[in-house]
Amino acid sequence: MSALGKREKQVEQGQQEAENRRRLVKERIEIKTARDEGFAKLKAGGITVLLTQKQLDNETIEQARMWTKPALLTLLRKGTDYRFTPPPLLPHETMKNTNRAATKLVTTVRQQNRIQHLGKQQPDDQITNWEKSYGLKPNTWKKQKLILSDMTLEQWQERLDEELSRGISIKVTDNLKLRYKTLGNIPEFAEAIRDWVAQMNEIEPPYLAGTASTPASNHNDAHNIYKPDNIEREEYEMYNWLRNHPENLQMQDADKGGYIVIISQQMAEDLAEAHTETDAYELASLMISKFGNNSDYTGAGGKTWSTTANFIPEIAPQGKIKGSLDTDKNVADTLSLRLEYQLAVRMKNTFPDKILYDLLAWKPDEKTSPNAPPPIPKRKTNAGVELGAPDLERRENFKRVLMSSVIKLHKKQVEDRNVCRSFCNETTAVSQLLRRLTQSLKKKSGSQTPSL
Repeated sequence: MSALGKREKQVEQGQQEAENRRRLVKERIEIKTARDEGFAKLKAGGITVLLTQKQLDNETIEQARMWTKPALLTLLRKGTDYRFTPPPLLPHETMKNTNRAATKLVTTVRQQNRIQHLGKQQPDDQITNWEKSYGLKPNTWKKQKLILSDMTLEQWQERLDEELSRGISIKVTDNLKLRYKTLGNIPEFAEAIRDWVAQMNEIEPPYLAGTASTPASNHNDAHNIYKPDNIEREEYEMYNWLRNHPENLQMQDADKGGYIVIISQQMAEDLAEAHTETDAYELASLMISKFGNNSDYTGAGGKTWSTTANFIPEIAPQGKIKGSLDTDKNVADTLSLRLEYQLAVRMKNTFPDKILYDLLAWKPDEKTSPNAPPPIPKRKTNAGVELGAPDLERRENFKRVLMSSVIKLHKKQVEDRNVCRSFCNETTAVSQLLRRLTQSLKKKSGSQTPSL
């Protein structure tokens, strides 16, 4: 190629690149204009959208134009409490729910068999005596339940097979404990359960109000044509757009004023992480240095509370263990140890061992085979109080306190505050027990708050 030809090609490439840049700038202006228009309309209706800068930069023109749809505003103004009839279940959802229901049916029948032949399980004498000693109502202490995430269809199928293999009968011994006999066995039970599951899985999902009169060719089509009867078609399309948005949008109430916030999951995590770094871990050392190792906190009205620094554990032979507060795991481990120290040492002889083992996730004393790995040793405090061996597997399944942010739109500038939503974690059972204790003792002693 001649020098002139190369020059012409370079000029052509430069013109193409310049055209691409102009087109990109024009597109970004269109995206920003459409998004600003949509956000302004939503904000005038009491709705604020929060996305990260990276998410805003990656938004397409089609996505930006969706924010301007009038149906989106009318949908979001229905509020966070709005509900509509859900669409028909997909096949795998139906099968999962059927297997879960069948599993519950098998375990319930087995439990009723046990009650019929052996009677109801008597309350634990240790717990009963403890409740009576404090004048508490029966069942003040309730063994905490471990809440696990929902299982998949395959896991529920395996669980149902295990329960059916175990059967519903129970084995009991005669008075001399010389032989076993089986009670409550129904040979046809397992086959009847499997037949019921198969029949339920074959049932077509009901076509509810608003669904097209012609049955869909498959269940995915049923989802597409379905519309609840208490929402407009355009609003339902906006709902599906929000639900399937690539940034995983969340809807929440603002702190005050009845405003609504639409926030991406990444934006919510970024806000929570910022609070965790600045408000929790970095300031923890400042609190310890301010309050000292043995100090009280004086709040409004001159009321005084004991700080957690007052019961820093003393474990032999290490001495005082303040714990590290630089990561989420270290915070969880430190708080678990301090909770143990509070209940087992500072409140010594308040709770029976059975309650402590449950609340603090200690491993029960069990005999192990010679080939089993060595058990986790118990720990002793410098005060001579023995702490049980931690059940690490169970503690791993505890849900930690979730740090999140609440958006404050009533301020001149949008602000956020950190908030911990502690729905289910290792301290929930303790707080519930102490609440029941306080309520029961208040009724017994009058209006004054008793101390244990």
